[in-house]
Amino acid sequence: MKSAFTIIELLIVLAVIAALISAMVPIGIRAIDEAKALTVANNLSQISIAIMQDFYLNHEIVSNIVDLNSYFGDQSKLLNKYALSSTNSSTLTTINIWYTGGDITASNVQKYSPSIVATQNNVPMIRVMLLKYW
Repeated sequence: MKSAFTIIELLIVLAVIAALISAMVPIGIRAIDEAKALTVANNLSQISIAIMQDFYLNHEIVSNIVDLNSYFGDQSKLLNKYALSSTNSSTLTTINIWYTGGDITASNVQKYSPSIVATQNNVPMIRVMLLKYW
């Protein structure tokens, strides 16, 4: 008599595999969300550094996020998901940079960088203050 799997045994194996997959999917989704939040925090920090570098080296105030393309080279496409606004006074310029992707909240990003604040809509934002010394 040859031994073979019965239909019941195959169904049990499939049920166990389905249970393992259903347990792993939420973990994978959470890991992806955490990676996105970390990326947004890092990008906001890098954009703020580029703004400060441009200001202190070139004595220019960035008026548009696209003005930073030269600092990011091949990675300049990441700037498409960020926006900035600025307010000027005689001695101080404040630039707000925020994430416009919509899939990440500020509360997810703040744990990676204490300098990131939330807007009214819980969008992650970083504020750069530039002191005009010339």
